[in-house]
Amino acid sequence: MNFSPPWRAAGREDPAELSNDELLGHCRAVCEDILRRRWIDERPLFVEVFRRVENHLIPNVRTKAEACRLIGCSVRWAEMIVAGTARDSNKHKAKKTRKECEVSSGALAAISDEALISDILRYADRRLRLLMTEYWSRYRTVCELLENFFRGLSEAK
Repeated sequence: MNFSPPWRAAGREDPAELSNDELLGHCRAVCEDILRRRWIDERPLFVEVFRRVENHLIPNVRTKAEACRLIGCSVRWAEMIVAGTARDSNKHKAKKTRKECEVSSGALAAISDEALISDILRYADRRLRLLMTEYWSRYRTVCELLENFFRGLSEAK
């Protein structure tokens, strides 16, 4: 199967030719499409993001962590893609997870409230982005419902 990345299919041979929004958008799409393992072939995009962050070429993004938050992946995962070690990590992680599940049903480590809220917001933003662009009124209704739900939770505390 001859796969051509979307940024190459758009007539660009080098990620450096992409605008900041296009670059981050392509990286975001790669992270959302992780089941098809497209990220393995998209190393040049992440290298370019890191280069721009280090040279302060992306407005309002000062650190790799901020760039990764916009993309929707962890800094560690992006670093593994840049280093070329992401390809092997899933096999080892899957084996390790399978072993842990078979050995014990130990409780998961508790995460902080801030980390949970951050995860929820990132997930909601990713899922609602398409709804926002295509169905604005429905998007607004969903946001209002979410706001009321979380307000009720905070009052019940």
